Amino acid sequence: MSTEPVPTPVPEQIAEPSPIPTDAKSAIVNNDLLNVPVTNENVALNVMVSFLNVAQKRGAFSFDESAKIWECIKKFIPETPSDASDNV
Repeated sequence: MSTEPVPTPVPEQIAEPSPIPTDAKSAIVNNDLLNVPVTNENVALNVMVSFLNVAQKRGAFSFDESAKIWECIKKFIPETPSDASDNV
């Protein structure tokens, strides 16, 4: 019986996230969320996160709920080199 590792198939090309259009970025920054054109999944996710932030500012969530939402949001924020050193 052989204990050789089973090769895992690797996709030939990993899709890069779609960039957020400039008009969508400015609308999100200016909290004009109702007028953001939702053109791709990345924009849709950013708009949903922005609405969560609005709800949090209005006091919609308890501390525990807010902490869990922030934990989820952090999964979508790319790590910077300074963030990586904090995890050591």
